[in-house]
Amino acid sequence: MKLKLIACLLIIIAGFAVYYNCLNNSFVWDDHILVSENVYINNWSKLPQLFKENIAAGGFEKFNSYRPLQMLTYMLDYSFWKLDVRGYHLTNIILHVLVSLCVFWLVSMLYQKVMLAFLAGLFFALHPMHTEAVAYISGRADSLGALFVLLSLVFYVKYIQLNKISAYFFSLLFFVFALFSRENSLILPFLLLLYYYTFGKKIKIPAFLGVVGVTLTYVLFRIICLKSLMSDIIYSGTLLQRIPGVFIAVFNYIKLLFLPFGLHMEYGQRVFKFTHPDALPGLCIAVVIASYLFLFRRKRGLVFFSLLWFVVTLAPSLNLYPLNAFMAEHWLYLPSIGFFLILSGGIISLYDDAKTKNYAIAFACILILFYSYLTVKQNTYWKDPAALYKRTLRFSPDSVRTYHLLADIYTRTGREEEALELLRKALQLNPTHHYGYNNIGNIYAALKKYPEAIDSYGRAIKIAPNYAGSYNNLGNVHSDTGEWDKAIWAYKKAIELNPNLVAAYNNLANIYNKTGNKEMAAALYRKAIELNPNIPEIHKNLQALHEKN
Repeated sequence: MKLKLIACLLIIIAGFAVYYNCLNNSFVWDDHILVSENVYINNWSKLPQLFKENIAAGGFEKFNSYRPLQMLTYMLDYSFWKLDVRGYHLTNIILHVLVSLCVFWLVSMLYQKVMLAFLAGLFFALHPMHTEAVAYISGRADSLGALFVLLSLVFYVKYIQLNKISAYFFSLLFFVFALFSRENSLILPFLLLLYYYTFGKKIKIPAFLGVVGVTLTYVLFRIICLKSLMSDIIYSGTLLQRIPGVFIAVFNYIKLLFLPFGLHMEYGQRVFKFTHPDALPGLCIAVVIASYLFLFRRKRGLVFFSLLWFVVTLAPSLNLYPLNAFMAEHWLYLPSIGFFLILSGGIISLYDDAKTKNYAIAFACILILFYSYLTVKQNTYWKDPAALYKRTLRFSPDSVRTYHLLADIYTRTGREEEALELLRKALQLNPTHHYGYNNIGNIYAALKKYPEAIDSYGRAIKIAPNYAGSYNNLGNVHSDTGEWDKAIWAYKKAIELNPNLVAAYNNLANIYNKTGNKEMAAALYRKAIELNPNIPEIHKNLQALHEKN
């Protein structure tokens, strides 16, 4: 027991040590939609909305994800830290450390080898591949989902070993939590089958059917109740067209696990041909893995379990069922456990041989230092949003969204011409992207080029007539030019399309305040404050209105 406690303590220290330097990193990418600009997480009265809507609803967007527990953790964070980014990063680090401890717990239960479990948990905590799930606040779904999947599996194994019904209850409970944290948690029944098969356990049919029942209930819930809440994503290619990308992804995943260099966001929805240089190596790797699993299906050793774990947990992310990218580094979060288990097993084998014992110790130490250095360095890329987006564009020059994110930073820092150039590049890549025209309109409005701004907003509205933001921005231009009636119409249209758009209520209230309709202005200010009580400007507007009266 003492050895296990020491192992756990070392994993905790290592996890915090390598991610300490990301505590002050900024909000980036989806962090603004999910956290800093999300009106649901700052008010506990909005708690039911987290379980009724898609993950981005409180940020006035529509994503194809339903993860209420992830949003609940942001709500808890906000209660303690408000918008102090350090609190959110601290939570991410704690979750990652807890997942690393669960890796240790699961492996020690399955194999009764503390050193094997320790190395697997330690390598998991340190590997730079996981920076996307830890240093990125919105990447929390990976660690949260993995935590509950591993806890569910651990308690299910305890139920099988000890026949404690309480352990089975907790297994089902954690499975529900996992499903409400990340969609790929649906693979749990397959991991249970992997456990039964690899360790020669007889399937307890009633217990397993309980897990299957939870799975089917969730699937039906998603299909029947939540389909209208999800966004409609346009996917690239047919199944046959996506298959070369599957092998390319496999090759790159394996390469990045061994040599984690060039890590970056945004791999994109790309369609490849088998002539791509990474397709054949990926196909060879897949054939080797499949052959090994077939040939050693009866021996079912550590490598067999680890490889099958890798395959089962990676399968939902291979774009066979269409996803919004052909690969993503954070999708390796759970599958990487299989890799670390094989790696740890190899080191233990070397250590057990007196001739290679010192080599095993040296290799383990080198890996620990290697992973630690790269993780600390990778965290620095997430520190400065502009640097992160520039780095992403070096690896993914066709990423439309990255151009928009970088352009937004340039706009806010007075570099309007550079921002316009980026947005025009984005529109060349995707001429039907309404955000591009909307953001160009924002720049023209800031430069007081109002005719150009109105034209750009018109183009955005023509492409996406249900996007409230463009109407709100159009209202701002009409307000600046003194066209009150047109401004009022635009703001009302924005509110009609998005009743939670706080800015539109405040802007409309400002118009009514200027035109003498004080009662209506006060009502709109109060509505805006009800939606988001944490915007000082609106409180000041309402206070000034009362003081004048």
